[in-house]
Amino acid sequence: MDVDEQAKQYAIADFDLMWCQRYLVAYIELMTLSENPESDPWLNLRSREFGRDHNFLDILGRSLVTAVVISYSRPWSNNRGPAGRLRLPNKLFSDMAQLLKREDPEDRLLPFDHDVHKKVLGLRDKIVAHSDHSEWSFEIASSRLGTETTLKDPFTYLTLEAARQLLANTQSLRSEMNEYRRKALALCKA
Repeated sequence: MDVDEQAKQYAIADFDLMWCQRYLVAYIELMTLSENPESDPWLNLRSREFGRDHNFLDILGRSLVTAVVISYSRPWSNNRGPAGRLRLPNKLFSDMAQLLKREDPEDRLLPFDHDVHKKVLGLRDKIVAHSDHSEWSFEIASSRLGTETTLKDPFTYLTLEAARQLLANTQSLRSEMNEYRRKALALCKA
């Protein structure tokens, strides 16, 4: 891949991660309990329930988690570019691992949690982008009145801790990708 394509790839990945950060901030705000219930912006939504199928807080939470998972996962999937498939290089992780070691106190130290990274990519692959059969649990109960099938929704919310770790991941990734993009653009101009 030529350096111009690399620079574009990093710019697109940065854009996706920027939106991921925005969704994460909204999600953290949504899921954080207010100290003063009277000033809680979600109190009105919580009190405007329209039955079990219209729980606005659940709908907003699911929407934000879905948006977070999609926007965070995009840079790691095989996307089509003008010259074929594009994917962020695995070198990004090895470079970030070097940054995490910090031998010199003046060097950057970027936080990056690999567990939350893997969890979000797993959510994308098994629940958000695909309905992986292995994630669903079914119960079939038969009686003389008939057969009833129930299923357990596999959707999971992010914990506040995981959301905060993922927010730190996006900040670190954006910082590193901007460095990659800067280098690629410098090579284009040379």
